[in-house]
Amino acid sequence: MDNELEVSYSVKELIKGLSDRIDAFMQMMANKADQSTVAQVQLRIDQHETRLARIEHHQENEAKQDSASSEFKRWLIPVLLSIVPVAVLLMQVFHL
Repeated sequence: MDNELEVSYSVKELIKGLSDRIDAFMQMMANKADQSTVAQVQLRIDQHETRLARIEHHQENEAKQDSASSEFKRWLIPVLLSIVPVAVLLMQVFHL
């Protein structure tokens, strides 16, 4: 094989390439969170989840209360309207 290709780099180019790779690796390591940061974030997430659960529970209770209130109002008017004629009838019967 007489026509083998040969690639050569200068020492300066090799050191520059390694330096660039080391810098990229160090940057990547600097961007990673350590365990204490992860633990702090997890604690905050847990606190927010607890708060969110309380808010959801409160909203569910309010929705149930509103539903019960509207159901009560829905039946209140007909019941009152039917009590009035009965009361008038009883007054007429017992006053005679």
